[in-house]
Amino acid sequence: MAFAPNVANPELGEAMAARLAIEIWRHFQWHNCIIEGDCIQIVHKLNSKETDYSEMGPILHDIRSSLDDFAIFKICFVRRSTNLAAHHLARVALNSQEGTDPPPFLCDILRVDAPLLN
Repeated sequence: MAFAPNVANPELGEAMAARLAIEIWRHFQWHNCIIEGDCIQIVHKLNSKETDYSEMGPILHDIRSSLDDFAIFKICFVRRSTNLAAHHLARVALNSQEGTDPPPFLCDILRVDAPLLN
């Protein structure tokens, strides 16, 4: 999952980042989406059918209600040490400009990391 600025609660930041990722996927009308996160609590909450009454409940609800927009949608836990795509992307994100395609160095990693999306 991605970075959410100005958020003191890391779990809330992870949930906000997941919602933003989904909004980006929907904007570009991509039909298949896999979100990998290293915050196991958020991954469990997103995969749960139970209503969450915490401050992040509305965000989790937004994410869950968006799932039907995708042909394939998965939310998976990955250990921080194995989430190579996110690690490399985070290193260059501060100095990069917005774009619709991943940077060239990331394409090979994504092909290996997410074969379902090919």
